Amino acid sequence: LDAAEEWAPRNMANYMRLSRQPVESMPEFIASQEGFEKCTMFFTNEENRQKARQIAQQMGGFAIVSSETNNLEISDEGATKGLALLELGRMLGLEKSQVMACGDSENDLAMLESVGLGVAMGNAPRFIQEKAAAVTATNDEDGVALALEKYVLGR
Repeated sequence: LDAAEEWAPRNMANYMRLSRQPVESMPEFIASQEGFEKCTMFFTNEENRQKARQIAQQMGGFAIVSSETNNLEISDEGATKGLALLELGRMLGLEKSQVMACGDSENDLAMLESVGLGVAMGNAPRFIQEKAAAVTATNDEDGVALALEKYVLGR
């Protein structure tokens, strides 16, 4: 945490210091949690990130995704954005076909694949764009607004 400027998302180092707790062992930390929600880890090298992904996969029972090029987000396998969005739709009386989602990262993939219309942002990595049903403009080009206009409002 002392070196948060090296790995934290831009302008987030101080927030990371205040909101995170260091742990010695990711597997021991996760195993010790009752009602485990989420563990977010940041890395300064890709080799360590891939080792941590492998360990979490071997432990099983987790959704393992990334929202940044240097992080991993580990949560219960039943706690994905896709399942949450479908549950929200159900609560609102919507069918899966009536739900649209926009996303740009690996942590959005389950959501994009679960809903009736998954729309990748133009700045999303190629593998996300290829798995989405449609691609819109980038975040900086108002891609979500354009997707809403096109697919929801029919303009």
